[in-house]
Order: sequence, then structure tokens, then C-alpha cells
Amino acid sequence: MNLGYLLSDNFVINISGSKNEDQDIEFNFSSSYNHYINSDDYIGFSYTEDPKEKRKNVSSKYFKKLTAGQYLTLGMYYHNNDNRENRIGGSASYYFDKFTSFSVTYNDDKAYSVGSVSYTHLTLPTIYSG
Repeated sequence: MNLGYLLSDNFVINISGSKNEDQDIEFNFSSSYNHYINSDDYIGFSYTEDPKEKRKNVSSKYFKKLTAGQYLTLGMYYHNNDNRENRIGGSASYYFDKFTSFSVTYNDDKAYSVGSVSYTHLTLPTIYSG
């Protein structure tokens, strides 16, 4: 079950619930806001919370349209989990066109990934992690 309310064109809140056999209903809360810098570029913010698991996540993504159908995205996140260590991380992606991209990710646990995706030749993503 999911219930959302669009407070404005750029701001939405959601509550979702699920129930498995022999368990109570579990609820999750989320909200998202996009701020348009101009007609093509924006920065978005998201917040999610799982009260039962005591998890909270805050993330942000910046979208920049470049020339000739190319664009750049930059993202950051913070995961707070009362049961484990908190995590901070980021990502960057460069899209050569709507079918081909290159991306990198990194977090404070020194985990990283580098990858590329090309859908023009129906290839699977190439990911290198360390």
C-alpha cells in the first residue's frame, strides 16, 4: 500500500505500508523536493525513514544539461542506521547521450565503483569495484 500527496509540482510526500504473515504492518515515510535552477538543470533532495528498523536516509542529486544531448549528474547521500555505522557517499555520472554513460561512486568505507553503460548495442554494464 502506498499513499502519496503532491504538495506542489516540486514537492511530494509518501507513506507506504506492508504486512507479511505473522508480522505487524511496517510503515516507511519519504519526501522529495526538486528545485529547478533553470528550465533544464535542477537539484533534488530526498528523505526516507524506516521507523521500525531505525533507518534514515538523506540524499541529493544535481542534474546539469550540457550540449548535444549530454548531461552530468552529481549525487551525495547520508545513511543513518541506529543498528550499524552511518555511511556517507557520492556519485558522478557523465552521459554522452541518452544511451551511453560513465559513472563513479565512492563512500566513506573506501568502497568505490567505476562503470559504463551502453544501451545502443544491448551490452550489460561494466562495473569495477574495490
